Amino acid sequence: MKNLTLMICLIISITSSFAKETIFINEGTTAPFSGILMTEERAAKAMKAEKKVLTLQDLRITDNKIIEYYKDEAKQTKRLLDQERTTSTFKAIGYFVLGSLLTGLAAKVAIESTR
Repeated sequence: MKNLTLMICLIISITSSFAKETIFINEGTTAPFSGILMTEERAAKAMKAEKKVLTLQDLRITDNKIIEYYKDEAKQTKRLLDQERTTSTFKAIGYFVLGSLLTGLAAKVAIESTR
């Protein structure tokens, strides 16, 4: 949501900056600055194309952020799984040792009670 809001603000600021530089010149009048003159249709196409490029760049940046997020998430999940695997291994060893001790104790009690 935050990225979407920032992207909308960026697009609005870019489109308003185009409007500040737009001056309509009638035929025969001199331009207040140097540059390229083009028809309104061509200017509209150029601005639309530039907006698409900026939007694609924003999406590329967003994609990179998403990719980094999932890479970090995968690393964290792998680390947690490794910790859980280690913990379960120690539990299994502990239960085996405890079972062996209890079986040995039960056998000793059974032997002593039959004497």
